[in-house]
Amino acid sequence: MDENLQRQQEEIEVLNSIYEENIVLESEFRVSIVVRADAGQAADLSVSMCPAYPGSSPPSYQLSAPFLTSEEKQEISNSFDQLYSENMGESIVFIWVEHLRSFLQNRPSITSENCKTSTHDTVFDDQPVPDEIILLSQALEKSRISHNCPEIVTGDVIEDRKSVFQGHTAMVKSLDDVKMVISKLHENKKIAGATHNMYAYRIFCPEKLSWLSDCEDDGEDAAGGRMLHLLDILDVTDRLVVVTRWYGGVKLGPDRFKLINNAARKVLMLADPSLSQEDLKIKKKKGK
Repeated sequence: MDENLQRQQEEIEVLNSIYEENIVLESEFRVSIVVRADAGQAADLSVSMCPAYPGSSPPSYQLSAPFLTSEEKQEISNSFDQLYSENMGESIVFIWVEHLRSFLQNRPSITSENCKTSTHDTVFDDQPVPDEIILLSQALEKSRISHNCPEIVTGDVIEDRKSVFQGHTAMVKSLDDVKMVISKLHENKKIAGATHNMYAYRIFCPEKLSWLSDCEDDGEDAAGGRMLHLLDILDVTDRLVVVTRWYGGVKLGPDRFKLINNAARKVLMLADPSLSQEDLKIKKKKGK
């Protein structure tokens, strides 16, 4: 057996014994570990082990933690790079997980997080604009000098029991691109006033051989995570997908998740016609 493969299998066995119910073996070479903070918040670190790991290359990873700021995520990414440099050739996943745990536990509380407008509230023309939208608009203005907002593709509406769903997508290469697209969408008062604007993005960082990904439920619990999972199993790269929902007064139950993913899938196909329905089915099967 290849030495790297043997060491990977041994590492996964050790990780499984340590984290038990907080670890999911997604494939033979990929694990997902839930890291919880004292405040009850949880981050999901998904690690993929390439053939050259741990001998001569680091594993790639995806960190899903919607409650962290972009600056905090960048700090974690830099720390992961530093830790790998200091432990090159060694098994690194346990070190990364425990560093992430320490970071979350020592993370200072941010008062403004508790003062934001509830994600369940609808934004109307006569109400103050939420702080999040103001900050996104400021970030957009600062970046307009050197960047243009990525082109946004919007899909057709899907109606079910008076609720309306609509998908939007754009190619993104950085967090700045993500912020610009979301800010641009919020310039549309109808979208800004929707009941939910859920989103997920998946960006590959070739210089670090890692993935930058995250999601936002915007009050629709677990919706963002399901959209991120859709991007993952379809192997979508460098793309943000947003699904807007206008609630019609009739509860849809679990059916709402099918409609959300359907809106996301349709706009992805609209933006990239090469993604036929059969291609999507094949990729979904590979992801299982």
